[in-house]
Amino acid sequence: MCSRTEGKTVKFFNSIKRVLITSLFCLGLVFLTQPPTLAQSFPDCVNSDCNCSDFQTQDEAQAVLDGFDGDPYRLDGDKDGIACEALPKAQVKAKASNKTCPDKLVAQSWWYESDPGLSGVKTISMQVVLRNKGGKAMEFASGTTPQLWGIPVGDDGIYIPQPTINSAPSETVAVDGTFNYDLTIDLSAAPPEVAGIAFRPVSRTFGTMPPRVAVVESTTFTCN
Repeated sequence: MCSRTEGKTVKFFNSIKRVLITSLFCLGLVFLTQPPTLAQSFPDCVNSDCNCSDFQTQDEAQAVLDGFDGDPYRLDGDKDGIACEALPKAQVKAKASNKTCPDKLVAQSWWYESDPGLSGVKTISMQVVLRNKGGKAMEFASGTTPQLWGIPVGDDGIYIPQPTINSAPSETVAVDGTFNYDLTIDLSAAPPEVAGIAFRPVSRTFGTMPPRVAVVESTTFTCN
């Protein structure tokens, strides 16, 4: 009698097991056949079927193509990895700069020469350094002036190679031998990450004489 009862119990549990396994299998098939629900940034068509007309920009279509294995929505017709190539690219808006720099900065440097009447080849070595907001120095210009013969009052022509910003310097030679250089740098074209600018005159030579280190006032301007 007990053996019959135990047999019926085993059959009952086996039936329940089969029902559960079948139910789980069916649920798995339903899940696999449904398109995945993606992030909210994707259009609603990802839950059914997408084509290029469902997107405003190529970037949106590319995001969907990159979000799936393969190309289930057939967005990449030529199989080059780029979706809906005929769509326009998204317009990237320029980030507004929070710097409050003037358009121009004037830096002055000077040194005293005991013999202001000396003629010869005059070379001014100048370094221009820009610093970004992270404190890292970016050297935008470093070089020497062209050869200037003589030192008449009002002589100008100092040249600083500036690949990014423009310079318009002028030179004045005082009677007492003090050389004054006003260097004007146009900051209107400076990149937005620039937070400061420093002028560092290094040295100067006359003729074949050894270089003499200048007494320099190096001006540094820092943007707010």
